[in-house]
Amino acid sequence: MITVTGKIEDATGAVLHARIDFTSQSTPLAGAGIVTTNTDVSIRSNPSDGTFSVQLAPGSYQVNISAEGQTTSFTIAVPNGSGFAAIDTLTTSPLLYPFVAPNTVWNRVLNGNITVSAIANPPAPTTAAVVYSGGHQTSAS
Repeated sequence: MITVTGKIEDATGAVLHARIDFTSQSTPLAGAGIVTTNTDVSIRSNPSDGTFSVQLAPGSYQVNISAEGQTTSFTIAVPNGSGFAAIDTLTTSPLLYPFVAPNTVWNRVLNGNITVSAIANPPAPTTAAVVYSGGHQTSAS
């Protein structure tokens, strides 16, 4: 079994005393005459520093971290073997927020409230040659 370790903090860096649920996504497993059933685990992070440590059997897990009324979910894959692994090295779903620029524009005010509506993308720009018949800078006339 692998010992999964980590630390739970909020966006400001303050440690959180969180409930962490590891729900097996890859059981039951069968092999060598043995059937391994669910290995779901619920733990709490250390209230003084936010750290945690849990031994998990190999497989895929849905991880739910609940603290201060908020829940974060992601998946991890625990390999065969023994030893320690930081939870962020086992993730199989992104943990970063991919920022995408908005494609909406504030287009009006209705009853004192700003409303936001999607608008169509503008057409592609076009170019045209400019012909000036009045001469040019190096002209003697």
